[in-house]
Amino acid sequence: MIAVMVTWRWFGYTTLLYLASLQAVPRTIYEAAAVDGAGAWKQFRQISIPSLRPVIVFTVVTSTIGGLQIFTEPLLVSRTAPLTCGPVRQCQTLTLFLYEQGFGQFQFGYGAAIGVALFVLIIAVAALNYILSTRIRPG
Repeated sequence: MIAVMVTWRWFGYTTLLYLASLQAVPRTIYEAAAVDGAGAWKQFRQISIPSLRPVIVFTVVTSTIGGLQIFTEPLLVSRTAPLTCGPVRQCQTLTLFLYEQGFGQFQFGYGAAIGVALFVLIIAVAALNYILSTRIRPG
């Protein structure tokens, strides 16, 4: 249920990014490829995907950061007072745990430590995503 809510939340935004990026590709490139005998699949693979590369890198990095910061969706699902999101913490995220420790248990030092750890984790994962996505060259 949380995955559906997150997908619904960000689907329109990423769709607009991809649509705007595709519309920025000049039609003359596709026309020249069609004259040279390239089919629809080859045009997609050789023109569209390389043109979308910066947007793909951007959306992968921002989606990773957003995924690590999910807070609202599990909070809406959780109906228990300590915000554990179920008896065995089925859907508790790191940000929800930070909120629970800092503002539910009033352990602000522990909550701040979780926040710093989350920041370091986000920086590390975003850097890894960026490095991996820039090393992969379109073929």
